[in-house]
Amino acid sequence: MIFEIGESSGRIWEYLHEHGTATVSEISRSLKMNNGMLHMAIGWLAREDKVVFEGEGKVARLSLK
Repeated sequence: MIFEIGESSGRIWEYLHEHGTATVSEISRSLKMNNGMLHMAIGWLAREDKVVFEGEGKVARLSLK
């Protein structure tokens, strides 16, 4: 499971590297990743201090640091 989370976080990192900023929904649709894995991978990136969360309310945008 740890390996899958790490690989998924790498895919998200690559997506953000190419697209700059995206919402969780945009990432999910583009990468066809289930919500559980998506959120674990985003948590991994956040823990490693690789992403920035922007926005207010229900819609947050992610970008790389």
